[in-house]
Amino acid sequence: EVNALDYLVKPVDPQRLEESLKRVRHGTEKGEINAVHFAPSDRVFLKTGKKIQFIPLKDIAAIVAEKNYSHIMTIRGKRHIVHSPFNYWERLLPKDVFVALDRSLMINRYHVQSWTAQSRTAELYLMGVQTPFHLGRAAYQRFKALKVTSYRTVNTIIADTGRY
Repeated sequence: EVNALDYLVKPVDPQRLEESLKRVRHGTEKGEINAVHFAPSDRVFLKTGKKIQFIPLKDIAAIVAEKNYSHIMTIRGKRHIVHSPFNYWERLLPKDVFVALDRSLMINRYHVQSWTAQSRTAELYLMGVQTPFHLGRAAYQRFKALKVTSYRTVNTIIADTGRY
């Protein structure tokens, strides 16, 4: 359910294992494995040093790139550093929820708390993130083009539909 390619049960049948490996090889040749995308209701697997955990996508407020690492910031005020490049997240996260404002900042549009506009830039505040993000001119233009939904509206949607 979490973008798995196959599922094997113990005791593993050697023939079933070989079939699974053929599927994986076939998928990598065609590029299909990279085509798997997360749905808004999925949880993402994060390995941060020795700690391994699943984080619901709906809890991620922002992703900030730093070389080959990504800082995952949650609405609960937690920050996780993982060894995944920014373009990994750009390819896999749902584009209707997560928006890349520049080459190193991606936000969850449903967790925008407020922003302060300056002449051509802005300070962006996200839920659970203490420090505001400074948006340059191009990032601010991308942000203004978004239709930002308030947290209250998202909670109402979740309560009414059971979906994110």
